Amino acid sequence: MLKANLASVPRSEKVIGRADCPASVAVGDLVRITAAKIGTHYQVATADPTSAAGVPAVAVVLRKDSATECIVQFHGPIKGIYAGLSSGQEYYLGTDGKPAAPGDANFPVAGGSTRFQQIGVATSTDELFFHPLDAVLGSPGSGGRYYNQPLSGVIDGINTVFSTAQAFVAVGPRSQTLRMNGVAQESGVGCDYEVSESGGVGTGFDTVTMAFPLFGDDVLRMDFDPDI
Repeated sequence: MLKANLASVPRSEKVIGRADCPASVAVGDLVRITAAKIGTHYQVATADPTSAAGVPAVAVVLRKDSATECIVQFHGPIKGIYAGLSSGQEYYLGTDGKPAAPGDANFPVAGGSTRFQQIGVATSTDELFFHPLDAVLGSPGSGGRYYNQPLSGVIDGINTVFSTAQAFVAVGPRSQTLRMNGVAQESGVGCDYEVSESGGVGTGFDTVTMAFPLFGDDVLRMDFDPDI
């Protein structure tokens, strides 16, 4: 018997089904499977990246035909459910069960049992191509990438040195991505910032020195792989 190969699913194909869901589930929620299928109905509930039992998200609720019956989509373009998307942006399972991009209030923060799961890419401001990937644990020892992490340091128009809570990978394809006010910064001598090891060579990169001070409401956030 041949097994289904997701790579062979046409990108434009919509895979849709009926599901039983809790009354609390809303249109636009990313849902997970909770039990075996009953007849033609999948059993689903809102996915939650902060719980090991809350992932993976496998579908999006397109509509509710009753308080506990939903129509869900497992793959393909979803138009008109979400608004304000950024075309070309990768979206992840958010803490509220909705799509989240780095910098959004519902984007998960690494640590504990938090998982990061890419669920699709925006193709316009109101269309998401839904294609969920694996949910990766974002905690020490997992090797999972940390996203949207805050840095420590005074923002006073003078200070230029900021630090992360733990060492990060600073070279190669797994190197960090630093954003100021949502805009990616360039790393290296003569660029926007440089990275260094506060404890000396070999202790791990954990420090960011900006080429300029930050003011007022400026915000620094970093995506990185923990160096463990």
